[in-house]
Amino acid sequence: MNPIKVLLFDDSRRIRDSLAILFSSHPEFEWRGAFADASHALEILDKHTPHVVLMDIEMPGISGIEATKAIKKKFPNQVVIMLTTFDDDDKICDAILSGASGYILKNESLSYLVSIVKQGYEGKELISSGIATKVQRHDCYEYSASNGKPRILTQRDKEALTQLAYGKSDSTTEDIA
Repeated sequence: MNPIKVLLFDDSRRIRDSLAILFSSHPEFEWRGAFADASHALEILDKHTPHVVLMDIEMPGISGIEATKAIKKKFPNQVVIMLTTFDDDDKICDAILSGASGYILKNESLSYLVSIVKQGYEGKELISSGIATKVQRHDCYEYSASNGKPRILTQRDKEALTQLAYGKSDSTTEDIA
């Protein structure tokens, strides 16, 4: 299997350095770089062609949410996973509606982060059970990020979110979603 190319946008040098070490030393990954802001995200993606982008929300210049919107507009199939300290409902909904494939908190374990990046590369939507509860409670999926038109959650969507909210893993909800 070819390595999964990972790129990071985060204004914390500690996070950039830590994740560079983690993904550079892991044989399943190819570290494509880390950037302190996402002001030039489109050019960076053109140059580095990552499979998975890890994106902080609050950065100088352009926010991770705005950068994700721009990335998804130009690269609709790009996997973008929000990696942040924010777990408030508005930021979660904004991130999901911007086109993010997932949303995880920085306090998760490194092994969990590795697992999430692999799952993102495999095309799975990545929302932890706590985040799924917030998504379900606020109907973040009510509007499609791609066209801004109302989207009604199907019964299967609601069942999958309920299962995630109660701590079921992605693998136990595959037959529902």
